[in-house]
Amino acid sequence: MNASPPRPLPAPVHWAWVDLIRILAVFQVVLVHLSYPIFFKDDLPPSAVTAANFYDSFSRMGVPLFFMVSGALLLGRQEPTGAFLWRRFVKVGIPALFWSVAYLFWSVEAYRNGSMNALHIALSMLKAIYVGDVEIHLWFLYVLGGLYLVTPLLRLLVSVASRRDLAYFLALWLAGTSLTALAGRLTGLPTAFEIPMVSGYVGYFVLGYWLAGVRLSARGRWWAGGGVLCAVSTIFFGTMLLSAHSERLDDFLYSYFSLPTVVASACAFLLLKDLGQRLEGRILIPARLLSAASFGIYLVHILVIDLLRKGTLGIRLYPWMGDPLAFIPLTALAVFLLSFLLVSVLRAMPLVRMIVP
Repeated sequence: MNASPPRPLPAPVHWAWVDLIRILAVFQVVLVHLSYPIFFKDDLPPSAVTAANFYDSFSRMGVPLFFMVSGALLLGRQEPTGAFLWRRFVKVGIPALFWSVAYLFWSVEAYRNGSMNALHIALSMLKAIYVGDVEIHLWFLYVLGGLYLVTPLLRLLVSVASRRDLAYFLALWLAGTSLTALAGRLTGLPTAFEIPMVSGYVGYFVLGYWLAGVRLSARGRWWAGGGVLCAVSTIFFGTMLLSAHSERLDDFLYSYFSLPTVVASACAFLLLKDLGQRLEGRILIPARLLSAASFGIYLVHILVIDLLRKGTLGIRLYPWMGDPLAFIPLTALAVFLLSFLLVSVLRAMPLVRMIVP
């Protein structure tokens, strides 16, 4: 495993490794949203819960991968702050507002049955959007928007920091998030210790930039692959044991800041980056199209899940209609492809494409 100094990533025609990371990340997000509800279905056998735990444990790296690839692509660039923020608002702010309102109309019956007037609906929606009480996956846009706001400052940091400086930053982030949470869990006592400036998802943003300068050797690939396997296994078996002890789902290890999730995300990022670089120039057009639509797929997939579950599209499909070990990935594939088709149609329309950039 070799490391080169952090440096701005050039703006290529295309990055194959970015395609691979985005495709896997959004598919894993779909898997999480299909497997997690199974834990709360009382009429399913224990094998269904085991299957849900298997897919959920494997897929917890999806959201971190999204943050990491954004950091890798954005932190090394130099551009006027105003121009950067405007482009990010168009890419994230407009879709966030549209889909927040769209999902609220879709899911809140009172907005559709005439029991509320237009003013009350508008005020209720503004409150829901303000507090983040919208569809389950849209929290990502709120966090991403905040990261974009601090990106100009992070760019100043990485422009003068050495790899050792950034490693120190990441060590502090790991200590202030994963390790303090783990210590609190083991001791049963929350700590008052805080490390300002390095908490939350900003760590994944910087981690993606830092790992973009790492090239894997042949031995490094084995270490990274083993890291993913060990981390996912820890989440899977650990969740089984913790849940069995508490007699309910204990999702402590599902946290995006749990130590095994961080390890799995970092190792998967390195593996996919390495694979993409070795396949550069041989990635097929469909992979590029799926990658370009990945953000849109993220935005619409909950809608598609609901349509399939209700049979609105002429076919009913949901993970617990059969053996979840088979039906979770089957449903995920159907949701992924249908979401891609929907996004492709929307992106073909002028102006409308702004809601699925």
